[in-house]
Amino acid sequence: MFRSAICAYSWDFSAKSLDDDLDRIRGEWGIRELALWVAAPPVSRLLTAGGGVRVEHAEGGCSFAPREEFYSRTRLRPAPARPHRAGPGLDSILSACRSRGIEARLLISASRAGRMVSNHEFAAVKPLSGEPSRHSLCLLNAEVRAFLEAMVEDLSTREGVASLELRDLVTREGDLWDRDARWRESLGDEQIGLAGLCACESCRRELARADVDVDCLIHSLQDSLERGGDETPSASLKPPALMASSALSHFARFAEFRAKSLAELAAALLRASACPLVLHQCGDADEVLQHAGLDARLLPARSLDLVDELPQPGEAPTGIMLNLHAVNWRPPRRLPTELVRLCNRAADAGYAGVTFHTLPELFPPLASAVRQAARYTRRHDAGSRSC
Repeated sequence: MFRSAICAYSWDFSAKSLDDDLDRIRGEWGIRELALWVAAPPVSRLLTAGGGVRVEHAEGGCSFAPREEFYSRTRLRPAPARPHRAGPGLDSILSACRSRGIEARLLISASRAGRMVSNHEFAAVKPLSGEPSRHSLCLLNAEVRAFLEAMVEDLSTREGVASLELRDLVTREGDLWDRDARWRESLGDEQIGLAGLCACESCRRELARADVDVDCLIHSLQDSLERGGDETPSASLKPPALMASSALSHFARFAEFRAKSLAELAAALLRASACPLVLHQCGDADEVLQHAGLDARLLPARSLDLVDELPQPGEAPTGIMLNLHAVNWRPPRRLPTELVRLCNRAADAGYAGVTFHTLPELFPPLASAVRQAARYTRRHDAGSRSC
């Protein structure tokens, strides 16, 4: 079964247009799944709705009313998003989806949900490269871990939630890994990875308990950063090379400890969730290191961003959704054909389906393209079931 989904923020809808928008998504487009951000990182988007062109900057944050009984074990509370437009509440969206047979997959940024750091500075990543992070939470912090477990339990037990998708399940200064950041062109994954390592009090305390010489580790990492600027950057650096080129035995022990800690967190989130849990991976070398010990139950259900060429037919692991950021394809007149081609190749490669990362009502030039591609996935699914 090859399926299609569309990604949105709650403020992409309005209380007045919610029913019409979902009718169009389900009826005209044939899309049966909504991937809805409920704990979103900061985002900037180019919008053309209502005539003209404008850039929308949103702080991100949490778009749901928390049920307080789940959060008694932590000082952290969901930081409400402050969008430019007020959208319907989560329960209203879930109810409207449920009545139309649309599955709701809720998207959660584990470490970068907007405004969480500004409300809970003690839980921020504190990288070697400078000041405390403005957006990234440290996932080695015990209270952050308790908060994530509470949020997963809170959201997964709501009526109408089909699955949760975890994003940014990493401990690092996330701003350094922004795909559009200018420094990605001049630095390799190694230097960015070292610069973004967290050295907050929680990390120091947990590393000391694991018998890692924290002061020696930090000194070695800082020394590597100072000497690493002259090395040839490589965006495709593999994890073994990352550690070998750094020549840091302390880093190897730290990487092992961090991967084990994240694996324990992922296992706890699996236990806390009352619905299937999907893991999003962007695939950079640092993330691969951090996810080295993850519970195998998370891996069959993943979502991946399309960055490079698709695998050959039959090569994709089963259960993986492919994220298509339609705005990346140009020129616009070729977009419908290009998206249909990508959907066809994704199906042949063995992906479970595609998620279109734009809400067409907000981006009219892309509406025709996404509509045609979504219709293709519906025809492909019908053809597969008739065989």
